[in-house]
Amino acid sequence: MSNVIDIAVEDPSPDFQRIRDVLDCKRCLETPEVMQTIKHSNGEINGQNINEKSSAIRFREIAKTKLKLNRCQSRRVYEILRLFLLPRSDECVKSFSDALTKRATAYFQRVRPDAMRGSSLVTKPSNSYNPLKKAFDEAADEYFENQLHEEVSILLKNYQDIVHKLDGFVSSLKKQS
Repeated sequence: MSNVIDIAVEDPSPDFQRIRDVLDCKRCLETPEVMQTIKHSNGEINGQNINEKSSAIRFREIAKTKLKLNRCQSRRVYEILRLFLLPRSDECVKSFSDALTKRATAYFQRVRPDAMRGSSLVTKPSNSYNPLKKAFDEAADEYFENQLHEEVSILLKNYQDIVHKLDGFVSSLKKQS
């Protein structure tokens, strides 16, 4: 990759993002070092118990140097390829979905306005009881949960569509061999 051209897209459409995801995943599937890292993170090597965070960091470094992927895109590709290599059972997909939810929750907690101001996420007990504030907080928490689950289900559906395309790509490679 001596002639790398950088194309920046400020706000890619979902179709553009899907095409980019598929192409980047295909490039990763063709790079043995990248696939070794993904398999390692899925615990496929000697049945080891692997720290997922360190594997994601290692993948990001390899993807950045070998494939010139930025941090955000490498995270998407990492998650898609982990899903691609998982067994296609409902239990595995549920576990993967739970991991996506956990990551998305952590991300949204970091970007909450009260977290940005340095306020504690844990509310301090006050002597005065304010039913309006309590109702508002409960409604906001419920809205957050609904938005989070909707976001994760859309992301999982997009990832599964890409995995389906990658299945076709891998089967065509096997036919050529």
